[in-house]
Amino acid sequence: MIKKEKKLNKLKDGVHDNTQLFELLSAENVEIEEKMRKLQEVNRTLNGLISDLHEATSNDMKAMKLEMEAMKADKVMKDEHLTMLYTVMEHHLGIDVHSVFNNIEIKKVKERRVEREMRLAEEAT
Repeated sequence: MIKKEKKLNKLKDGVHDNTQLFELLSAENVEIEEKMRKLQEVNRTLNGLISDLHEATSNDMKAMKLEMEAMKADKVMKDEHLTMLYTVMEHHLGIDVHSVFNNIEIKKVKERRVEREMRLAEEAT
């Protein structure tokens, strides 16, 4: 507003009658209206782009949710198949898979401990 007031004062000083001042102000008003129209066009374009982006993002989110649900259903089915496989294997072989696995783990731990003790003994000598 201060800039406009200074510009108006310059125009008043440079203009000899009010018709010239009116013409200059009218031309400036047309110029401002044109700038405003261009800004409104840019605003409409940006709003359209934002709307398109929102729609695309929303569609992507829906697709991802559907994919996640399908993956969860697949996991449930695979878990069920794995449980069935263990049950059949345990029944057919007559063993408890968990106890056999635990025994294997215990053997591995003992082997690592023996190796570590041997390494320490070698380092000590």
